[in-house]
Amino acid sequence: MSAAMRAEVLHRHAASLQAAYREDPRGDAAELAIADVLEALRADPTHPGARQLLLEIARLRGEWSLVVAGLEAVLRTLGPGPARARVEL
Repeated sequence: MSAAMRAEVLHRHAASLQAAYREDPRGDAAELAIADVLEALRADPTHPGARQLLLEIARLRGEWSLVVAGLEAVLRTLGPGPARARVEL
């Protein structure tokens, strides 16, 4: 499976958990969604839906360190250049 396809599958799985993690932002569904979104961003650092879900979960939980961890993981996998420059919130 290509990296972009893997990112999309992980993003869709995390999105399917939205109702559960919105109800309990610190529950098991939220933890699973966070893991999926971070893995999606490692697979495709430019995936906009994954970044949006990560921001939503961070807001719900009040944990902005999630966003930092996500960006750090993404940037670590990219070398300098245009791909790295396209990574934004």
